[in-house]
Amino acid sequence: MKNIRSKIQTFAGAMMVPVILLVLVGFFVGIGSAFTNYILPEGTFLYKLFSMVTSIGFMFMNNLQVWFAVAIAFTLAKKEEGWAAFAGLIMYFCFAGGIGNWASMAGWTAETTSVEALMASGYTEIEALNFNSMWTNCIGMFTYNMGIFSGLICGLLTATIHNKFVDTQFSAMFAFFAGTKFVIIMVALISVPASIAAYYIWPLFAKVLTAITGFIGASGLFGTFVFGT
Repeated sequence: MKNIRSKIQTFAGAMMVPVILLVLVGFFVGIGSAFTNYILPEGTFLYKLFSMVTSIGFMFMNNLQVWFAVAIAFTLAKKEEGWAAFAGLIMYFCFAGGIGNWASMAGWTAETTSVEALMASGYTEIEALNFNSMWTNCIGMFTYNMGIFSGLICGLLTATIHNKFVDTQFSAMFAFFAGTKFVIIMVALISVPASIAAYYIWPLFAKVLTAITGFIGASGLFGTFVFGT
C-alpha cells in the first residue's frame, strides 16, 4: 500500500512540473492581449513586442503535450534525467509521427479529414465535424488530437523504458550503444507498436470522452456536480 501511495505521489509531483507552463500561458496571453487589444495602437514597437509575448503564450498552450512528455520522463527517471528528457522528446515525435504515417496508409490525411472532404464522401455534417475534431497538426505532423494524453503516454512509456534499460551494458565492441544510448534505441523501437496501438484504441477512447461530455452538458446541475466530482 505504501509503495502504491509513493508511486502516486511521485506521479503527482511529475504532473506539477509541466503545469508551471500554464501559469506562463495565463501571464503571457493575459498581459499581451490586454495591451494589444485595449491599450496600444497597432503598428507601434510596443504593440509588436506584446504581440510576440502573446504568441509565445499560445505556443506554450498549443504544445502542452510535448512539455508533458519531456517533463514526466525527466521527473520519473531514477538517474540520468537529462537523457530521459531527451528520450521523452524522441518518443513523442516518433509516437505522433507514427500515428500520422499509419493513418496515411489508411487514406487519412489533413486533406481527406477536412469537413468538406468528409461530407463529399458521404458523412453527415455532424459526423464530419466529430471525425475532423479527432485530428490535428502538431509541430508540422498530422496526428490524432489527443491533447495532453499523448504527452502523458509518451512520458510514462519513456520513464519506464529509461529506468529499465539505462544500466544495460554490452561487450567492448558495442559499448557505445550501452546505457543511455540503448534507451534512445529502445524508445524509438517501442514507439512503433505504441503508435499503431494508439491509432486503433484512441478513437474508442475519444468516443467515451465525447459521450461523457455530452452527458455532462445535457444533465444541467447534476452534470456540473459530476464534472466537479
